[in-house]
Amino acid sequence: PVCAIYSTFLQRAYDPIINDIALQNLPVLFCMDRSGLSPNDGATHHGLFDISYLRPIPNCMIMAPSDEDELADMIQTGLEYQGPAFVRYPRGEGMGVTVKETPESLAIGRSKRIKDGVEIDIWALGTMLDLGNKLASKLSEHNINAGVVNPRFVKPLDKAAIKKSGKTVKLIVSIEDNVVKGGFGSAISEVLQEEKIACPVESIGWPDKFVDHASTVNELRESQGLDLESILIRVLVAFEKAESKSTEVKIN
Repeated sequence: PVCAIYSTFLQRAYDPIINDIALQNLPVLFCMDRSGLSPNDGATHHGLFDISYLRPIPNCMIMAPSDEDELADMIQTGLEYQGPAFVRYPRGEGMGVTVKETPESLAIGRSKRIKDGVEIDIWALGTMLDLGNKLASKLSEHNINAGVVNPRFVKPLDKAAIKKSGKTVKLIVSIEDNVVKGGFGSAISEVLQEEKIACPVESIGWPDKFVDHASTVNELRESQGLDLESILIRVLVAFEKAESKSTEVKIN
């Protein structure tokens, strides 16, 4: 079975998701439209909580495509998965990429590195990948070598890649179209904590407040400091702190 539903409306089905599907590990695919912002629909229709409310549920696989071709691949992956699968994607047009005639099933829990990094790794989830690539370009103008990773999966996480990232760079930046609390950035921090890897994480996402309506997604991002220039400033400050701590450790 496939359930096509707004992210915000799936909140009303939290108990059935747990007891009727996940507990029995049933193969149901949820295609979650309007994950992220639905600007002119307002606070009731933004899908900013789904990562946080789905991530704790056992047996669930959670995916976020960066473009429409990857969306088709994730739907195929979800259809083949023998358990509850969730694909979250935003309202609006796709990135304009060519979609393959036949979708391909993805390796479950595997991220995709877009660019190698030396000092920073940017883990940009779903359609935030475009913003992550632009951020890496901006950082290069400040002589900072930043890598970019397309996580693809929120659950299961690519723990091996996260551990390698944490041991290689001075700062990990996570970007997601979800609230920061309990979101994808939190998941990265949990992995690093479990592995005793002392790499700082700058988690970028929506704040702990209800977001109002606006005409466009860009308007709302600018109002909450989630536009490219605001994020760049945050990352530069975080990187300066990370570098200072790294220098202190070396001196000690």
